Amino acid sequence: LDVYVWDADGNGDFCTVGIILADNGNVCDPEGEIVEEEEEEEMEEVEQGSGYTIAGQVRTSYGEMIDNVQVTIEASGLSEYPIIATTDAAGAYAFANNPTDESYRLTAQRDMDFMEGVSTLDLLLISRHIVDLEAFNDPFAILAADASGDGRVSAVDLAELKRLVLGVNDNLPNIGSWIFVDADQQFFDPSNPWPFSSDINVSDLSQDMMSEDFIGVKVGDVNQSFQGAETRSTGTLTLQANDELLVAGQIASVDVTARNFDQVAGYQFTLAHNGMTFKGIQEGALNVDETNIGIEEGRLSMLWYSPRALEVSADETLFTLTFEATQSTQLSKALALNSSITKSEAYVGQSLDTYEIDLEFGENASDVTLYQNQPNPFEEMTSIGFELPTASQASITIFDVAGKQLMKIDGNYAAGYNTVTVNATDLDATGVLYYQLQTGSQIVTKKMIVVSK
Repeated sequence: LDVYVWDADGNGDFCTVGIILADNGNVCDPEGEIVEEEEEEEMEEVEQGSGYTIAGQVRTSYGEMIDNVQVTIEASGLSEYPIIATTDAAGAYAFANNPTDESYRLTAQRDMDFMEGVSTLDLLLISRHIVDLEAFNDPFAILAADASGDGRVSAVDLAELKRLVLGVNDNLPNIGSWIFVDADQQFFDPSNPWPFSSDINVSDLSQDMMSEDFIGVKVGDVNQSFQGAETRSTGTLTLQANDELLVAGQIASVDVTARNFDQVAGYQFTLAHNGMTFKGIQEGALNVDETNIGIEEGRLSMLWYSPRALEVSADETLFTLTFEATQSTQLSKALALNSSITKSEAYVGQSLDTYEIDLEFGENASDVTLYQNQPNPFEEMTSIGFELPTASQASITIFDVAGKQLMKIDGNYAAGYNTVTVNATDLDATGVLYYQLQTGSQIVTKKMIVVSK
């Protein structure tokens, strides 16, 4: 058909359109005959009730509403279906004017970042469930732990999540980042919640259906950290290594110890190794191997966890990292902890408190103490405190996550507590930065955060 439009001044134009007629109410005579007068009233009654709404919400089992979920409604025999709606910030979706007396099938999908809400802490909790040290009593946590999609929780799931956290894989090969369950699902056995219904079926629609809800499960996120508040550090796990001058081609075996490895159940971090090539890892007090490492150019990610927390003395080697120097460098300048691949954090104590991780260098790194800058984060100025065993020359160097030096403060300092002040305008940078105290052969590094005004 040609459709014409005119404005108030008499200007007009037209376009050619196609019209598709659908018998949504099933009221047309199958033989194409004219409907009798007595049938017109019945047809009007059907037409008046032919458009009903199907709607609902998508949320987690712990009440967080989930946005950006694609909900699809299907109906066999109706040409305008399937139709897709996306949930809003309140997790709500709706399909209006659905023909009456038809049957519909609803499904949900959300393909977002697989790492969302996932960390080594989840692997730790899953491992405790597997060995029956602390089994999940929530069927949705069990579903979240099935990272391999095989309908059970096992070491296979830990292997899949380990590669994800380390950055080796950016997805899970056999399952999506989210699964969705009919909110009315009743699990026959909550400790073994398979099979479950991921679809919602509406039969013979005859009224508005406003509570067709889904429960969303973020695969891998068993500790319910999706959209949760940012975890604040309650302490610092301090790793230590001896400093060393290297020449190109030299093989360096870095024995890593810890000043306070007390009731630690797991950790993860990223380690930049500028001017060195990673060659391997050997276990010490910790049971680690190549599967605990993810390798990228100039940096590696590492994780470790144990169902039972461990205590390791300060003179016992946790693990040994082997590198080959590609240029002349100092070990303390070449190695730096950051969170560029895997966020640096450790899980400590009975309640699995989240700790930051530091890396100190020097034969007696514990002789020098570097304190957390105050305030942190900061907008304008901050103070960095440190303690020296004897009066000596020392330097404070501030650099970004890529290793670029932003500021260096040299001075002669007295034995005991000292402090330096840093102005944010002198740094010309925001976000996560690192500051390093060096005195003699001893180097200690910590993290600071600069926020913009």
